[in-house]
Amino acid sequence: MNLNCECYEYKAVSMDNQNVILNYCYHPKSPKINPNFFSEHNDFFLNEYYKLAKRPYLKFSIETDEFKISYTATELVEKKIDDKIFELN
Repeated sequence: MNLNCECYEYKAVSMDNQNVILNYCYHPKSPKINPNFFSEHNDFFLNEYYKLAKRPYLKFSIETDEFKISYTATELVEKKIDDKIFELN
């Protein structure tokens, strides 16, 4: 997408004593999201990221002593979602 993104970096130690570095990157003009919808999603500091950025991440990476994985968005598509998809039966 070739955007200049802003990033938040989190450093932690995993339960098996590995150093972990997480990066979440977003573009300030990306659509906003409500961070309250993600308040219970605390894996990898994701709820903390959404509180700060209030936008979906366009790039994510996780790095340990053993590996590094990166995910990068290639396209953002805004779509109307039918309200019925959120109904519980």
